[in-house]
Amino acid sequence: MLSLDKFIMCIIEKGIRMRLKFLSVIAMGVSIGIGATAPQAMQPSQEQVDLEMINRIRDEGFNHSQVMETLGYMTDVIGPRLTGSPQLKQANEWTLDQMQGWGLKNGELEGFEFGRGWSFSKSVVKMTAPREAQLHALPLSWHPGTNGPVKGDVKRVSIRSASDFKKYEGSLIGKIVFLDGPLNARDPERAPFRRFTEDELESRLEFRVPVGTPPNGSGFERLFLFEEDLFAFLKAQGAVGAVRRSPRDGGLIEASAYLHKVGQSPDIPAI
Repeated sequence: MLSLDKFIMCIIEKGIRMRLKFLSVIAMGVSIGIGATAPQAMQPSQEQVDLEMINRIRDEGFNHSQVMETLGYMTDVIGPRLTGSPQLKQANEWTLDQMQGWGLKNGELEGFEFGRGWSFSKSVVKMTAPREAQLHALPLSWHPGTNGPVKGDVKRVSIRSASDFKKYEGSLIGKIVFLDGPLNARDPERAPFRRFTEDELESRLEFRVPVGTPPNGSGFERLFLFEEDLFAFLKAQGAVGAVRRSPRDGGLIEASAYLHKVGQSPDIPAI
């Protein structure tokens, strides 16, 4: 990780290089242009390095940092902050209070058009036959709750487009539908998370702002639109629930879904 002191030293080195370059240009002008005065516009300006401010920044970072306290409260006390959730509202209000406590003025929260809010408080998923077993699962965001236990036989389907709907018509009543095939599980060969090296951090100092529509934007749009049609089809066919396979390995659960707009949210529970 690129440390604060190395970052500051990088700034100082750039300032020194610019000053040396400036001096070399002046020396060259003296040697080849004795008696000539350069126009004012041609004389480069010298960058002033505010060492006092740099020392104050370093002091704040090394001796008064609140990074861990802030991170701990956001992750351990507030927890996940899905857009539109009560946790996001709590995080926004807490952040504003913290900034005002640090002396920032004129802070305010501004809303934006997004869609429905969503949260869940409890999720219990069990296999009931041939024996009872506790399963690890989380509800897909913006799907409804079950309003009590929901039981059903499992049926696995392979639906990749609307053209696949017809072959499952009339066969999903009372079923919990598995939408994905089994994962080719294997022991993890690398840690799920790792720290970037200093070289990797250096390569990320410059960021190019994307211009225009991403190349795969239309593909994501088609996927979301099909998801809406898919869950509407399952509900119309009498299915009582749906199950997605987490794309993560190592036992990590990803329960992401994106049908958050008003009038777009599905009517069938899903995990």
